[in-house]
Amino acid sequence: MPEELSLDAFHRGDERLFAQLVHEHSPRLYAALRRYARRPEEADDLLQGVWLRAFEKRRTYDGRGSLVGWLFTICRTVGMAHVDRERREQTVRIETEPEAALATEQSRGADGDLERRLFDTLTALPDAHREVVWLRFIEGCSTRETARQLGCAEGTVKSRLHYALARLHQTLEGTRR
Repeated sequence: MPEELSLDAFHRGDERLFAQLVHEHSPRLYAALRRYARRPEEADDLLQGVWLRAFEKRRTYDGRGSLVGWLFTICRTVGMAHVDRERREQTVRIETEPEAALATEQSRGADGDLERRLFDTLTALPDAHREVVWLRFIEGCSTRETARQLGCAEGTVKSRLHYALARLHQTLEGTRR
């Protein structure tokens, strides 16, 4: 949080403070939200949701931990909720409109099929595994940094990464056949 502004100003919802926070932190939050969204415009919507939730929950931030960490916790919550909604909606579409789902699949072609399979595999991973893949390969964090951000041991990060990569490998092997 900027030094010149107090926790009281944050709790009051000071517009200038929030405008500054949005300006400073939106690029990193947006990059993190891309792991949960298929399209950039979905990530834009999720980012708005993160800031709305941060404003609504501002009084729960007590200033003891990092504000950025608090924002990224909200980011993960909003992103995972989005993935869960997408999964439920996809299941409903397939169950209620199987012909339309099949036509969409056929129109995508081979490249679209691989992209869809990888995205579906990533979103089907448990949240903890998906986050490890994102932090290690997209964000470029070390195993130690990933463990710190997720609040777990380095061995846990390695185990989750192994599991996630095995699932992705299975997906790729299934695509080559």
